[in-house]
Amino acid sequence: MVEQQTVYIYTDGACSGNPGPMGIGVYMRKGTRVIEMISQYLGKGTNNTAELTAINIALEKAIFYSEKCIEIRSDSEWAIKILNNQYKCKQPHLQKILKLIREKEHYLSSLKYIWIPREENSVANDLAQSSVQKRLK
Repeated sequence: MVEQQTVYIYTDGACSGNPGPMGIGVYMRKGTRVIEMISQYLGKGTNNTAELTAINIALEKAIFYSEKCIEIRSDSEWAIKILNNQYKCKQPHLQKILKLIREKEHYLSSLKYIWIPREENSVANDLAQSSVQKRLK
């Protein structure tokens, strides 16, 4: 049996104002190979919406690529604590995104949600920021 290599997915949400124009950044790698980089504008919303949406889209991509062993890394302590069941999510619009994430988790054999310092999330942060900045120009 071949052991699956972990895919590391760095995610970030950006918002200019809160609420305001928001975007996401997703950086996926397997070993030293970059699988995908996403910089996507989402419209108006909150930073928390952007953070959870980035994770949801990251899991969509992991499933699309048939990856089964995933580690999501984010500098959003709030999002990581929600996903690790340390905080409760009470806002209905965020609960909808959380439900989508939970549905995707069943397709994976291994999934970890890890908080990382902002300095370790620079690629995803740059992708998220640029998606908003391009829209503001």
